[in-house]
Amino acid sequence: MPAIELHDLKKSFGSINAVDGLDLVVDEGICLGLLGPNGAGKSTTMKMLTGQAIPDSGVIRVLGYELPGEAKQARAAMGVVPQLDNLDIDVTVEDNLRIFSRLYRVKDIDAAVDRALDIARLQDRRKDAVDELSGGMRRRLLVARGLVHSPRLFLLDEPTVGLDPQIRTEVWDLIEELRSGGTTILMSTHYIEEAERLADEVAVVAAGKVIARATPEGTDRRACR
Repeated sequence: MPAIELHDLKKSFGSINAVDGLDLVVDEGICLGLLGPNGAGKSTTMKMLTGQAIPDSGVIRVLGYELPGEAKQARAAMGVVPQLDNLDIDVTVEDNLRIFSRLYRVKDIDAAVDRALDIARLQDRRKDAVDELSGGMRRRLLVARGLVHSPRLFLLDEPTVGLDPQIRTEVWDLIEELRSGGTTILMSTHYIEEAERLADEVAVVAAGKVIARATPEGTDRRACR
């Protein structure tokens, strides 16, 4: 069973067709890069996958669940890293993870938090306030938060946008570890080098639809501009 199935998906905002007949299938166990320029429809697609936006028409299946009707069940089985940093800066690194563990009804919260901190290499910062962290550490904490409930599917919306090259490489290393461990990942990006490094396959999006799909080596850079 595919992890994600999107068929003839459409979403408009007024006169703007943000997603315009998008078709996409993501098999379990792969990292697929959703590659395209700003405004191509990547983030809108991500929002529809997480139930934050309702499609005008089309079919969405995530982990066997039909969206939007079964969005709650699907969301419980997926992890999400948003494009914008929305960490709670009023509590510690550890408390951010504990709050999400409770939201997802994780049975062993202590074990889940320790595992997430290990993945993000933040064990030594667990008692620190979030606003004391560097940009790279905050991004790694966002990844850890999305993994705290051991999701079957991981969605990354522009995971390194706005980061400097050194921090971007840190986040890439973390995503590569998840990929090598067999986590199913859908990652939107407008950096072709990010897709080439991390993705098993790349789907190029323009004007709200997939216009090409290939392995990273076979991606036409001209189609991504």
